[in-house]
Amino acid sequence: MTKNKISIFIIAHSQEGACEIIRLISPMKYMEREGLIKTTYLFWGNGYKNEDLSYLEDELRSSDIVVFQRSLSPEANLLFYEFLKKSNKIFVYETDDNLMETPSFHPGFVHHVVNKGILKKIIPTVDIVTTTTSKLADYLKGLNNSVCVLPNLIDPELFLQNRGINKEEDGKIVIGYVGSP
Repeated sequence: MTKNKISIFIIAHSQEGACEIIRLISPMKYMEREGLIKTTYLFWGNGYKNEDLSYLEDELRSSDIVVFQRSLSPEANLLFYEFLKKSNKIFVYETDDNLMETPSFHPGFVHHVVNKGILKKIIPTVDIVTTTTSKLADYLKGLNNSVCVLPNLIDPELFLQNRGINKEEDGKIVIGYVGSP
């Protein structure tokens, strides 16, 4: 008996970013292995050109669910919003940061302030918002009633690779994690 796979189209910035890996790529990899889903990605930051719209439209049309992560360029955000308004697909907005209230001292402030208006249009329009913490979920519920907290997935396969790990003198391994500046 063949399982019916759900087709998920993910639009994110990069395939190498921590947010993309722990929030989307790793979890999708495990569901694909189980034969539950088919995932297609569009990484906008990898040189995607506006003239490639036919690919984007084809993927949007053929997918059951569209996941839009965080924020891209103002043009990309606007393009996504236009597709969102005219489509009957299930749309998910995924974020791990409150990009609408970025403080002025933040290194990404200029990028986020430019996108604030379009994100405040996108979020109320999507079917569901996924995020990382209950505090962020509470803020996002002011824009969309359908908010779900999903934990990050730290892919255990990353720790199975030999990366030259040096044990402390007492035999313990110290694992560190750092986010954006």
